[in-house]
Amino acid sequence: MVLIALLSNSGLSSTIRPGGGSSGTLHTAREDLSTPVQQRQVRLETAQVDELVAAYRGGSSIRELVAQFGVNRTTALEHLKRRGVARRPATRKLTDEQVQEAAEFYRAGNSLVATGEQFGVDGSTIKREFERFGVETRARRGWTRS
Repeated sequence: MVLIALLSNSGLSSTIRPGGGSSGTLHTAREDLSTPVQQRQVRLETAQVDELVAAYRGGSSIRELVAQFGVNRTTALEHLKRRGVARRPATRKLTDEQVQEAAEFYRAGNSLVATGEQFGVDGSTIKREFERFGVETRARRGWTRS
């Protein structure tokens, strides 16, 4: 009997082969990773951070800054924090009327994701708004509600 456990993030695999008696021997080997996954890191110059701060103060959303500067959301937020820029309070993305329209669109058989795309927001935003308004959502395909 051979037990193989793959450690997905490290690229290591372990094999335990019984070596007589009740204990086995643990062998660890590096898998061949021909296409390693690398995280792209973008470091902004001081002038770019100045632009990011000015854009945020000018009304750009964090999502827009991420797209514009090609950085991670956390990176953009950290640059603002380091510069002492206060975060704007979260605002609702949809009006009550839009939520009602979205509910009709959803009840017509569209998914939360498709509904979100139709109204320019994420599917999780639609789900949260539906919960707030008491709009019942369907169980995910293949799932049952408990």
